[in-house]
Amino acid sequence: MRRVSVKISNRKTIFFSNSRDMICVVCDKNISNQYVLSSPHNRYRCLDCAISLHIIEKIPKEIEEVMLTE
Repeated sequence: MRRVSVKISNRKTIFFSNSRDMICVVCDKNISNQYVLSSPHNRYRCLDCAISLHIIEKIPKEIEEVMLTE
């Protein structure tokens, strides 16, 4: 299974979380074993919250392709 990470800016990266104890700072959902957006100060957000808060406009096509094949 291929895991892709995409750097949005110097301070934001979308990556696959293998951790067991990551929680979205917006919706308090457990975001382990899925793609997340990291920001400074250990603020992790699920991609749904990142899109709804307009941090990212849409999920990058590299991530979408991997998500569809899983």
